[in-house]
Amino acid sequence: MRHNQLWFLAIIVTTFLLESHLSYASRTHSPKADSRISSIPPGTWALLVGVSEYPTNPKRSLLGPKNDIRLVSRFLQELQVPGRQMMVLADGISQEELPPESTLGLPTHDAILAAFALLKRKAQSGELSQVLIHMSGHGAQQPDTDGDESDGFDEIFLPRDIGSWNSDIQAVANAIDDDTLSKSIDGIREAGANVIAVFDNCHSGTMTRGAPLPSDIVFRKVTQSDLGIPTQTNLTRKRFQPSSTKPVASKKGGYIAFYAASATEETPEMKLDGQQQGLHTTELYQALMQATTGEQPGTYRQVAEQELLGYQTRGWRRSTPQVEGTLLDKPVFGFTSDFLPTKQWPIFKRKGNWYIKAGSLHGLKSGSILSL
Repeated sequence: MRHNQLWFLAIIVTTFLLESHLSYASRTHSPKADSRISSIPPGTWALLVGVSEYPTNPKRSLLGPKNDIRLVSRFLQELQVPGRQMMVLADGISQEELPPESTLGLPTHDAILAAFALLKRKAQSGELSQVLIHMSGHGAQQPDTDGDESDGFDEIFLPRDIGSWNSDIQAVANAIDDDTLSKSIDGIREAGANVIAVFDNCHSGTMTRGAPLPSDIVFRKVTQSDLGIPTQTNLTRKRFQPSSTKPVASKKGGYIAFYAASATEETPEMKLDGQQQGLHTTELYQALMQATTGEQPGTYRQVAEQELLGYQTRGWRRSTPQVEGTLLDKPVFGFTSDFLPTKQWPIFKRKGNWYIKAGSLHGLKSGSILSL
């Protein structure tokens, strides 16, 4: 054939989708290998929180959150978010698994709130224009004592150093409730930055009903009795009072929030692509990846629809992912067609076999056909 002809090679992607289903080497990835140069706003930051270990209640420890954080970290590297703009609070992973210059600490109550405060300062200084906040771990509910919840319960996220019910403060010690998270997020938005929040934890203390589940499925929730929360008859609770709607300042940043389940459902972690991880995290970030590699940038609404389709494809109906926010119809991470990434990956040879640095997060599976 002539030397100037365009050659195409169709390859079948076999079972090698790299070790943890997001198959590219973060430290050897070259920006020249694809078109993701300057494809995401330079002021993009990330806070990744993953709680796998609960020393105060070891039987409640999880396997999946640390794998969730590995997945999200690699996703951000794929988008070329600088390591220095990634804060990771997770147990069970090492600094070597994260990009250079990223920070790593334990996901304790104080560390999480300090990270939120730092993000607010970065937004106020203009260094941060948007932030991805991802939180994986156990969730629970505790009685609402300030009257702002129609169902009478606050949703809480359980950090690594979670305690038990404290009658003096009428709350679970070290729990981070939804009011605190809302105020922390609002602080970042008030500085004009957009917030993309992902919560992969249960918001319900109800018991699971239905057919028996495979042994690898674990629900990310802790019951009220496990936390020592007394029955409501022993609590002083205020009547629910709807808050008035406040005008949104023009400079206030937008937000989008993805929840793993409704306030009355539980979300699972299970064996996916060979390792234990959150179903919500897996399906959501696969949808986010697809939204940044199509012919047109996808919107957050389209991402939510794609995630729901992923749940349906897997036959999972015990929980339904939720989404809300002001950025629903905005392009994911502010992508525009001017900087649209191309869906392509490097290919390399190892021990006589050909591999690509991509995996199921990119929408690939065994039998996918690609051209070179």
